[in-house]
Amino acid sequence: MKRSGQKALLALAALWPAMGHASSEEAWEALRDRLISECQLMGEAAAPGAAVTVTPNEIGSEGFAVALVTTWGEGAGSLPELAVCLMDKRSGVVELSTAFFDLPDLSPTAPD
Repeated sequence: MKRSGQKALLALAALWPAMGHASSEEAWEALRDRLISECQLMGEAAAPGAAVTVTPNEIGSEGFAVALVTTWGEGAGSLPELAVCLMDKRSGVVELSTAFFDLPDLSPTAPD
């Protein structure tokens, strides 16, 4: 009886990395989907009527999944606004920053 229990544990231990990897991929996908959904809703609530895009980084940091939320107001002359959406990986709490007003110019420039 003792030997069969040990064999079962060894078999489970051998399969554990594959099981963990499969559930890990599913967990990352679920986290990414929730991050996009929650940040989309928060962006729409912060800028009613604006077009909202969410660029997720579910890996983020050890404690937080991160997304960039870009909103475009109505009208041809409106400029996009950028905010940061954070989701605490442990608690699931999601927060949206206020928009950044003085963004650096990130457009590529030709070398001198």
